[in-house]
Amino acid sequence: MVMPKRIKRTLQFIAAFFVLLFVLLAVSIAPIDRTPIEQQPFYQASHQAVDQLEIQHTDGHDSLQIGWATVSITPDHAMPMAGYRPRDRFEDVHDSLFTRVLLMDNGSAKIAMISVDLLLFPPALYQTLKQALQGKVDFMYVSATHTHNGVGAFDPTMGGEIVSGDYDPAWILHLSEMIQDAVQQADQQKMNATIAYGENYALDLVSNRLRRSGQKDGLLRSMLIKRADSSTGIFFTFSAHANSINKTSLSLSGDYPGQVIEKLQHSGIDFGMYMAGMVGSHRTEYKMYRLDNFPLLDTFSRVLTKRLLNTQYQPLDDKSSISFGEVPITFGPAQMRLLNNWRVRPWLFNAVFNPLQGNLTYLKIGNITMVGTPCDFSGELYLNHLKSYEDPLMITSFNGSYVGYITEDKAYDEIDKPEVMNMNWVGPYHGQFMAALIEKLINKEK
Repeated sequence: MVMPKRIKRTLQFIAAFFVLLFVLLAVSIAPIDRTPIEQQPFYQASHQAVDQLEIQHTDGHDSLQIGWATVSITPDHAMPMAGYRPRDRFEDVHDSLFTRVLLMDNGSAKIAMISVDLLLFPPALYQTLKQALQGKVDFMYVSATHTHNGVGAFDPTMGGEIVSGDYDPAWILHLSEMIQDAVQQADQQKMNATIAYGENYALDLVSNRLRRSGQKDGLLRSMLIKRADSSTGIFFTFSAHANSINKTSLSLSGDYPGQVIEKLQHSGIDFGMYMAGMVGSHRTEYKMYRLDNFPLLDTFSRVLTKRLLNTQYQPLDDKSSISFGEVPITFGPAQMRLLNNWRVRPWLFNAVFNPLQGNLTYLKIGNITMVGTPCDFSGELYLNHLKSYEDPLMITSFNGSYVGYITEDKAYDEIDKPEVMNMNWVGPYHGQFMAALIEKLINKEK
């Protein structure tokens, strides 16, 4: 019996479709690479880079001088928002967005600590700013507040534009100019100052966002700065995600960090500054309040502000020494997961985003050690691998490069939440890998 031509063509079309689908899948996805990380070339390359890093140490010729500045980066026209899901444009401003700068000068080195009220510190902005500040500061240590209600348009990659809206190079240039202005202001009004470090209990204000029974880093870490003119400033980090606002909101806001800083200023503190801490596994804890959205944000930030104001501070052991350094970290091919054991092939990831690249930034002021990471760094990694470090340690996320979430290794196969499934771009075993690099870095000066 001869098959009718119409049926034959239909079957041929179906067969061709499935062949094409198979080919597309074959070239687009691959199994997760579970080769032990110690056997992969990037492991040794990264450890060698940290070993060879020459940290710049300065004892200082003069007393420590500190300046600070706050400059608005709130746009005067509609722009896309970054965080949660794509939002084409904001409709109103609940509270303004800022860049904040702490500039420290001990006579031998001048460093600028820079934070922005954005989802992250955009790599494009970091590179632009690094070039612009060359010769003006010796080192810059950057982060973001990680607000999910900030402005986007900062990532030129295909994937970046999906997340943060169409890339706007003029916006990046404008941000760079605003930050440069803040650095200049801080430099011009710097004066003799002292720094003290403090920690306060805030375990009740944070929860593990990966599993309710998981470990929690609930320390509110801060530095109290007192200047010669009696002005005071507080710099702080916390491990809770700044995503307190409803996902459908089209209002710009600095989220709880911005509200805490505003309340500090209302309480007599002249300057406040926040950098996102180890937020990869933590979120704000709400269960004590029957509130939602901005009323909840106001209440939560009020409680956190009181904790900061009630913190007991210990003066630095060495008031003027500053050490700093930056080390590139090598990563393997991207492993963005689709299913438990399947990933997007690296060529496709690189086409949508960029090849994975990042660094660790190191800053030590007196005996206070700071490490900037290129990711959403997990507080569980600190608790399990770095808690025994003797000196005060402040680990921050979003240091001007970004490689996704880096969480505790056992979470990789135990948890199917997006933070571990889709937003971990580096693959298994990287929690211990990153913690070991940080441990090696912070012990180089001992």
